[in-house]
Amino acid sequence: MDFVVKNKDDWEEVATYLLEQKDHQIFGFHGNLGAGKTSLIQVLCKKLGIQDEVTSPTYSIIQEYQSEKQLIYHMDLYRLESVEEMIDIGIEDYLNRKAYLFIEWPSLLFGALTDVSYVNISIQMNENQDRIVNIKEVD
Repeated sequence: MDFVVKNKDDWEEVATYLLEQKDHQIFGFHGNLGAGKTSLIQVLCKKLGIQDEVTSPTYSIIQEYQSEKQLIYHMDLYRLESVEEMIDIGIEDYLNRKAYLFIEWPSLLFGALTDVSYVNISIQMNENQDRIVNIKEVD
């Protein structure tokens, strides 16, 4: 599934579609810096009832949010360089929790764990600065 995001309001449609994927709670977000990964995650968290400000956990690596109904982990794996570093932060524990996982820069994780099903979201900018969002389920 592909979406074209021309303005902030268009992220709502993408977020609605993603949250309708009832078989998945793990989402991997790919895209260059400034592509819109965090912007989309902010909309997802808002739709899930998060009232707190949602920011990229670039330095803390993992940010936890709790709504009335749902636990959400927002991860930014950009700074991690090895599978060992992922194991050190307890990544396997997070994968086994009943929570939404929104993971920015997930390539290292998904390259190491082939038995994890997730939704892959790739965000690219075109020449008009629109975002092209490609969504694919990976089982």
